[in-house]
Amino acid sequence: MKIIHDAELIRKKFFSNPATAKRSAGMILNIDYGEFDHIEASPAYANYMLYADVVNQYHLQKNHLGTLLQPPFLSVRYITEGSQYVRCNKKTFLAEPGDLMLIPPQCDYSYATGPEGYCFQQSITMKGTLLNSILDHLGFGKDFCIHLENPGFYLEIHQRLKELLKYGKADECEKNSSLCFFLLQRIANLSDNLRPPELLIQAQHYIEQNLGENLSLKVLSAHLHRSPSTLNKLFQRHLNFSVYQYIISRRMECALRMLRRKEHSIKEIASAMGYSSLSNFSTEFKKYYKHAPRDYVV
Repeated sequence: MKIIHDAELIRKKFFSNPATAKRSAGMILNIDYGEFDHIEASPAYANYMLYADVVNQYHLQKNHLGTLLQPPFLSVRYITEGSQYVRCNKKTFLAEPGDLMLIPPQCDYSYATGPEGYCFQQSITMKGTLLNSILDHLGFGKDFCIHLENPGFYLEIHQRLKELLKYGKADECEKNSSLCFFLLQRIANLSDNLRPPELLIQAQHYIEQNLGENLSLKVLSAHLHRSPSTLNKLFQRHLNFSVYQYIISRRMECALRMLRRKEHSIKEIASAMGYSSLSNFSTEFKKYYKHAPRDYVV
């Protein structure tokens, strides 16, 4: 999964703001499906602590754009082909084949087809009286994504849940619940092995605390007593950024927030972000956002 920072691309893909839309859960802005297979649980499941409510797979076409507002379920979404832009918690990601996303209940999100113009996805939505407690216990209180090198376990559980909902009776509820918990526990175990290393956390903390200082790969390397190549490889592996790119992205994002608050001049913001030259700051800002800083203060 890649983090998307291109503001113009985000505007083009997500032309509607969920925060200003009518508050109706599950609202879809524009539907453009290809293949579609959708199976829902019977009312017999309603009082279970955890269960798969919907199991589906579908092929999103070029013009698809969906928005869900405060959905009452956990969305587990696995991309098999193509790609998908996902806008969630003011962040935009590009989910690619092999990426598995978990979006928790009550979390507004939008999704649209990626650069290829299509996306094939296999999804499970979960509900249950103890769903939120289970997610908190496993560490899935926020949106979450991992890349599955071996997705066989997910695809198998997806198929088994699909069969249970299609053919099962009330006495199959326990199997449904057990499969859901096993899936979440398996993902949690995988994520423990994928958590950012302590060195990366230390590096990010130092950058965040020193955005206005003379920040560079050399400075960061000296502070953390690691070689520049070690740090660059660390950032590339876990963030898909070089150290330089990461520093720029954090400075630009902080600068944009300050501009929108309209409490400081552009010159003051440039200085706060470590730029001694207003011209250099403006050039970097326009390169990053495709708009000059002054466009945000009028």
